Order: sequence, then structure tokens, then C-alpha cells
Amino acid sequence: MGRLFDMNNKFFTFMSRVADLCILNVLCIIFCIPVITAGASITAMFYVTMKMVRNEEAYIVKGFFKSFKENFKQATMINIILLLAAGIPMLIGYFIMLQMFNITYRRSLNQEAETILNAVAGSFDSAFSNIYDGIRQLAEEEIIRKNLENGDGAGTSVYRELYAVSSKYSKYAYFSIYDAEGKKLVSVTENTYIKEKLPLDWSVLYEAGQNPGKVVVRNARLYEGEKRVEFLRAAMAVRSEKGEITGYIVATVNDGLFDNMKWGLVSEDQGVIYAMDSFQEMVYCSTDSYDEDEMRRIRREMLQDEAADS
Repeated sequence: MGRLFDMNNKFFTFMSRVADLCILNVLCIIFCIPVITAGASITAMFYVTMKMVRNEEAYIVKGFFKSFKENFKQATMINIILLLAAGIPMLIGYFIMLQMFNITYRRSLNQEAETILNAVAGSFDSAFSNIYDGIRQLAEEEIIRKNLENGDGAGTSVYRELYAVSSKYSKYAYFSIYDAEGKKLVSVTENTYIKEKLPLDWSVLYEAGQNPGKVVVRNARLYEGEKRVEFLRAAMAVRSEKGEITGYIVATVNDGLFDNMKWGLVSEDQGVIYAMDSFQEMVYCSTDSYDEDEMRRIRREMLQDEAADS
């Protein structure tokens, strides 16, 4: 019975070894956490384990730290060499995978951007086609032509015709009628700025007068302090039966109307939409401001593309 509780019997000896191995493994794991010391930690664990097999080691913790200190430099150097040998191919593989991902991601972005641009361009084309139809309809309307010829371009009947067309295309442009001298006679718009403050750029009327039967488009830019306002105007001359200019039909498109044209096609987090006229001058930007250097870069790329195509 006394041997049952003897600390030197086989059971307690076995359990003592199990406890020693648990302590040894905990020490090894702790000192492997800093990867650079893993080599010395594993070496110390094997050192103590071999001592335990030979019954030469009585103190597990003391033996572990003794071996750890004695073999630290040599084991650490070997560990670094092994890490480099394994790590360099892994890093190379990582960078190759990252590069492949970047290429795939850029292609995906380019495809998405091309899809968005095509959709916006199609919407703009459709909108301006409607604007041109509205201008031609007004310029060819008999009531408007007669009243302008008789000097009564601001009459009720003219306003009625203008309102009919404006209500049809109001989400694309604001329509106005000018006399032959460039004076605004009537306008249908709820935009007070366009109605009262936006000056007329005479050049668009001059170009319209020089191109009979055609709609001409010109951009304009205003500055209110540091604020820059971009807008676009399309115009067509109204002529009498003798071919004399009696007035002009003008459609004005500002940034709010451009926003209507691209509504639902692109969100702010998908990028910035720029619109330029045929002279590569800015007429619309989907953000409140834009960088002139960025615009110059875009123009250079467009010129290079045109040169490559020609």
C-alpha cells in the first residue's frame, strides 16, 4: 500500500515526464512567437528532450534556457538562412500574384469605365438630338417666323409655341428666342440665373447666321469670384422667306441639365465624367471643380489617339 503513494513509482514517474514535456512545449511555443528566435527555441527543446531520454536533465526550465543561450547565434543564423530560402520564393510568388491581380483589376476597371462612358455618350447623343429637333422645330414654326419678321417676337402666340417645345425637351435644355440684334425676346425657364443673369455670347449667334439651316454649338465660361460656371449653347438663325435673318432660337445647357442626361448611369464613386466640345474645351464636369492640369493631360491623350488613328 505504501508503494502506491511512493513518488518514485512508475505512475508518478510517467506523470512527471508528461508534465515536463508540457512545460517544455509551452516554453518552445512562447519563444517561437518572435520568428527570428524560433531556431534557438526548437534547438533548446531538442536538447532538453534528449537529456530527458538519457535521464541526464533534472531541471527542464534551467536546461532549456541554458541551451537557448549557448546555441542562440548559431541556431538563429541557420533559422535566418532557412527563412530566406523559403521566404524569397514566397515573396516572388506573392509579387507575381499581386501583379496578375492588378492587371486583372485594371482590365475590369477599364471595361467598367468603357461601359459607363458608352452609356453616358449614348444618353448625351440622344439628348442633343432632341435639343436639335426642338431648335429646328421652333426655327421653322410659321407663327414664330411671321412674328419675328413683323417685330412681334415677344407676343403671346410666340410664347405659346416656345412653351410647347420647351415642355417637351425641358429636361435637356432651356429654350429662348432672340431678335436679329441679339436681344432676348422670350424665354421659358425656371432657372433665374439663366433667365436673368446669363449673358449671351454673340459669337454663337454670328456662327448661326453664317451657317443657314444648321445648328451651331458653342461653349462658354463665366467666373463669379472664384466660382467657375460652364455651360453650352446651341443656336439656329430664323430667316424670312427672302433669306434675311429675323431672329435666333437658342438652347442653353448647364451642369444641372447635363446631370439629367446621365441620371442613373453613373454614381459619384464610379469616377468623374468630363464633356468637351469639338474644340476640346470643357463644357461639363460631374464634380464641383476640376484640375486644369488633369484637363491638359486628357487633351494630350486625345490628340495622341487622334494622331494614331490618322
